[in-house]
Amino acid sequence: MKTRAGVWARLRAFLLRRNDPLVPDTTIGPDRSRPVLVNVEGANDIEFLRRTSAILHRADNSIVDLAELEQRRRLVFLSFGGGDLRSWAFRLAALGHPEFHLYDRETPPTSELRRQVVEVLNFRGNCRAFLTGKRAVENYLHPDAVRVSLSWLGVRKTLTPEQKAQAAESFGAEGEFLSAGKKLLDTRHPAFKAVTSVRTRLLSFWKGITLPYPESGIRLIRQADIASFDVQMTTLKAELDEAVERLDAHYAELKSAARARLGTLYNPADYPQSLRRLFSVEWDYPSVEPPNYLQQLSPELFAQEQARVAARFDEAVRLAEEAFTSELSKLVSHLAERLSGTEDGKPKIFRDSAVGNLAEFFDRFRTLNVRSSQDLDDLVDRVQRLVRGVEPQELRSSESLREHMATQLAGVQSVLDGLLVDRPRRNILRSPK
Repeated sequence: MKTRAGVWARLRAFLLRRNDPLVPDTTIGPDRSRPVLVNVEGANDIEFLRRTSAILHRADNSIVDLAELEQRRRLVFLSFGGGDLRSWAFRLAALGHPEFHLYDRETPPTSELRRQVVEVLNFRGNCRAFLTGKRAVENYLHPDAVRVSLSWLGVRKTLTPEQKAQAAESFGAEGEFLSAGKKLLDTRHPAFKAVTSVRTRLLSFWKGITLPYPESGIRLIRQADIASFDVQMTTLKAELDEAVERLDAHYAELKSAARARLGTLYNPADYPQSLRRLFSVEWDYPSVEPPNYLQQLSPELFAQEQARVAARFDEAVRLAEEAFTSELSKLVSHLAERLSGTEDGKPKIFRDSAVGNLAEFFDRFRTLNVRSSQDLDDLVDRVQRLVRGVEPQELRSSESLREHMATQLAGVQSVLDGLLVDRPRRNILRSPK
C-alpha cells in the first residue's frame, strides 16, 4: 500500500544512505558545494515537504528534516511550476548536482507523460525520480486531524502575598482572603489589538474549516482542505509575526505607560527583554488511529485501540451535530428577536449580518455536514428555504414579511430547543497519561 511513509522512505534512502553515490558524504569538504536538487511542482509542495518532514523527524529521527538540510546547504528546493515536464528531463544535468524529482501523478493523459519523464530521469546517473501514487503529494497526509498550538504572552500577574496584604489594609481585610492581580501591558493599544486580531482570525479560520474532536487542541479536517488550510495558516502566521514586530517597536512605550499606571507595583523583572517569539502559532497533523505495527505486536491491544478510536469518532460526530445545532439556534434566535416586536414604537434595528451570517452557516454546513442527523438536515433546509432570496432591506421595509419570517423562525427555534435539550452532556476525552 502506498502511503506517506513510502514517500519518506524514498527520500530518506536517497538522502541518507552512506553508500549511495548521490549523497554527499558530510566528511568530504568539496561535496558540500554540491547540494541535492529537489524538484517539485510548486511552492505548496515545498512547504508541505518541509513541514511534514519536520513533524515526522520529531517522531522518528531516522527520517530527515528537509529544512535542516536546507540550512546546512545539502539540499536546494526547485519548483517547475506545473505544465509540461519534458524539458526538465535534462535541464539540470549540466550542473552536475545530484537530483531528486518528485512529481504528482495527476490524471491521464498527463499521468502517462509524467511517467515517461520519470523513466528518462531514472536512466540518468546521479538522479532519482518518483511519481506519487496519488494525484497530489498532500494526499499522503492523514486526512482526519489537525492540531493548532498557540504560544501567547500572559499580560496579567498575581500580586505577591506582601502586595495583597498591603492592598487589603485599606479595606480592613486579611490579605490571604483577597485575590488580586496586575495588568502588565495595555491590551487596548492599537499594536496589541492588531496582534489579538490575527489570533482571532486564525482560530476562526481553523474552527470554520474543521469539525470538533473529543481531544483538546485537535479538530478533524477533510483531506481535500489540507493544502488550502496549510497555505492560509502560513499566511496568518506571517501576519502574526509582522504584527508582533510592530508591537515590539512600541514595547518601550507600553512599559513606560505600565510604570506610570502601576506605580510601586511595577516590577521590571515582570517584563521580558523583547516580545519577539513570545507570540507564535504551530500546527501539525497527528494520527488519531492506532499504528499498524501494533497489529503485529499485539492484535488484542490493536483491537482495543481500534474500539477506542471508533468511540472517539462517534463522539466527534455527536459533537459536530451539537455544534451545528447550537450555532443555528443562536443565529435563528437572534434574527427572530430582531424581527419581532418594536423598540420605542419602531421596528427593531438589525444589521445585514443577521441574514448574512445564516448564509455563511449554510455554506459551511453543506461542506462539513456528516449527514448523521436527519432532523438537523431538515431544519437547516427549512431555514434555508425561508430566507432564500430575502434581502435585509426587504425585511426592514415590509412589516408583513417581518411578521411572517419571525413566526416561521419561532417555530424552527422551538424544534432546535428540543434538540439541544435532548443532547447529553459531552465529555472531552484526554489522552492517556
